[in-house]
Amino acid sequence: MRYLSLLIVPMIAAAVSGCAGLGGPEQVNTSAPTVTYRFTNDRELREATQRATVFCQGYGKSAHLIGGSQSDLATYECI
Repeated sequence: MRYLSLLIVPMIAAAVSGCAGLGGPEQVNTSAPTVTYRFTNDRELREATQRATVFCQGYGKSAHLIGGSQSDLATYECI
């Protein structure tokens, strides 16, 4: 049993440390009625879209990606 715990503890530590970089997209600019996020992958782009939706709901509007997503930035307009 003791040897089993020697194997499990490092596996759990590795799994937890692997999650440390999962911070999601970073909001880099807001100028109502727009918001811009920096993202690094498709998952973060989807999350940026969700966050922009919540942001725009605060204005009673819908989020729309404007100008397309360029390299690592996505700008949404609340309309």
